[in-house]
Amino acid sequence: MTSLLKFYCASFLSSWGDRLWYFALSIYFVTINKDSLLITALNGLFCNLFSILFGPILGSLVDKHQRIKVVRWALFIQNFTVAINCTLFVLIMVFKNFTESTWNGWLLYTSQALMIILNVISRLASTTAKISLERDWVVVIAEQLSLDSEEKSKQLSIINSQVRRIDLCTNIIAPLIAGLIMSFFNLKLFYNGTVLSAVIFAAWNLISYVIEIYLLSSVYRQFSALKKTKIERNIEKKKSNLIKKFRKSFGMLKKGWAVYLRQGDIIMPSIAFALLFLTVLSFDSITIGYSKAQKLKEFTISILHGVGSISGVLGTIAFPFFHNRLKIRLHLVGIIGNISQIIFLFGCLVAIFLPGSPFTIVHNSLNTCPNETNNQTETIWAQFVDSNCYVYTSILVLLSCMALSRFGLWLTDLVINQIFQESIKESERGVVGGVQSSMNMSFDLVKYLAVIILNDVNQYGFLVIMSVSGVFISFCLYVAYTIKIVSKKKPELNESKIRKSMIKYTNKEDKNEEFKEENSFDESENETEKLNCS
Repeated sequence: MTSLLKFYCASFLSSWGDRLWYFALSIYFVTINKDSLLITALNGLFCNLFSILFGPILGSLVDKHQRIKVVRWALFIQNFTVAINCTLFVLIMVFKNFTESTWNGWLLYTSQALMIILNVISRLASTTAKISLERDWVVVIAEQLSLDSEEKSKQLSIINSQVRRIDLCTNIIAPLIAGLIMSFFNLKLFYNGTVLSAVIFAAWNLISYVIEIYLLSSVYRQFSALKKTKIERNIEKKKSNLIKKFRKSFGMLKKGWAVYLRQGDIIMPSIAFALLFLTVLSFDSITIGYSKAQKLKEFTISILHGVGSISGVLGTIAFPFFHNRLKIRLHLVGIIGNISQIIFLFGCLVAIFLPGSPFTIVHNSLNTCPNETNNQTETIWAQFVDSNCYVYTSILVLLSCMALSRFGLWLTDLVINQIFQESIKESERGVVGGVQSSMNMSFDLVKYLAVIILNDVNQYGFLVIMSVSGVFISFCLYVAYTIKIVSKKKPELNESKIRKSMIKYTNKEDKNEEFKEENSFDESENETEKLNCS
């Protein structure tokens, strides 16, 4: 096995573990709290909040310490905290009656708070490992495999695309495997497949850690450039306290916003892009939890999750086809993406009013099963749902439209990112990108706050209305930006046409004058010849 292949295998295992756990944890919280999304929302809120606060510090840890040590510790913390979290979930489910009755139910809430804390720690450790491997190791490996800067750029793009492809594949397959285990792997020893899955995932994380460390240690030994320290690491001994670091970061934040506000027309698509994060209409922990509360089996949710991922991949394929092959202007490709997304999201809006919806405004008794055990029949459909007497029209239309909307979302995402790359100065791209990332996370936090307020499953419809409204405003901002840009370009085009026509006209006049001069010269020559002859 080549060293590069070992690196890809380690990336696959790391991404696989992340995707498995992200999907599983959403199911676990809803399994504990039947009709509430409160704990799921709190988990997402704290994960994002701590990522914003500690992101720069994690980056500095990667810069200041030996590469292999950073990766070893990050993967150790990530995998073992996930394993402990899985064990805690099994204990909560096995002794649920005890946890619910002890301290008036506060033992159950304390246990879930501990699960959130452990998940925040594992998320930070996962982020550290990703920063180290995808931002640092990849560059050094590409440098060692290349002879010159041009070859390095090609090699780097190849490695980056492979790592990205691995991540997309695991995003499709890992939830399917997790859903399969939760839905169909039921043993008498365990309460259900969900509890069994936690045991399997805990064991998997411990085994995966050993394999990942072996592969990455081998890569580290084979690429000697990874052992070399950076120039910045020579200043490692000059330690600065956290207060100075935070003050410096706040100063940089102020400067960043000043640079961002100077961007002019780019601000509109920037806000439009950030508004796309103000939505529960993606296969995140909130929607996965809601789907489980609607009595869909985990395997069914994972299938629709996979359809959404494939739809997104098709969007990335369609972007170069529209823009490069069909020669459609970049801004118009963005309009196509936005319209495609809006059409399917309006389908999600319709879905909350369809039969089977628990939405407060249209709530009825369709989804009540007083004698649920008597209604269970062995049919093919029963393999995909938890109850045969429920109406699933609403949730299936919602998830199907959501999955298909990913095509337009990814198309829009790629267009706006390319607009940023082409319009922002090279010296300001990093700063503006940092501000954009902060805006994205801020809208994501607002989403989780909305879910905390409207945490009941019956109130999910209000979150859908909020999400569709946010995306529609994003669409309006993008259309306004496109009209503004097109109207600006028209006079420029007219001026350029006038200039070209003037240049052509002057060239024609010059040619006519030259022709006249030549004719006059020929005539004078003829006259002199006649005189000589006479």
